[in-house]
Amino acid sequence: MRENVKWHDAEIVGLFHEESEARLSLNIIFPNKQKCVVIFKDTVGWDLSPFQEQNSIFDLHEFNKETIPEWIIKDFNIPQEYIELINLKSKKLFYIDSSVGMGGYIIAKEMIC
Repeated sequence: MRENVKWHDAEIVGLFHEESEARLSLNIIFPNKQKCVVIFKDTVGWDLSPFQEQNSIFDLHEFNKETIPEWIIKDFNIPQEYIELINLKSKKLFYIDSSVGMGGYIIAKEMIC
């Protein structure tokens, strides 16, 4: 993940799933108008709220076995198969904390921006 990225108020303007590549991509525009394509590699699943006209990020978090909060597991009713992959350290949970619009989690090996 790109170090020191300030996700606050970044806008998600596009979402693309490449099933054959097991990849989920988000098109992001930051408040300073800089653009970025965030790629989640080796994606196995996600639970995202519907894409809206405005999709503003409050923050984007990366969690592993040691750091994943119990409330995320409970609130999102994350399937046990995903928890097992996180526990085996083969996947991570990426949590999009939204201000407005689309938010939720993505289970993937890594995030590239």
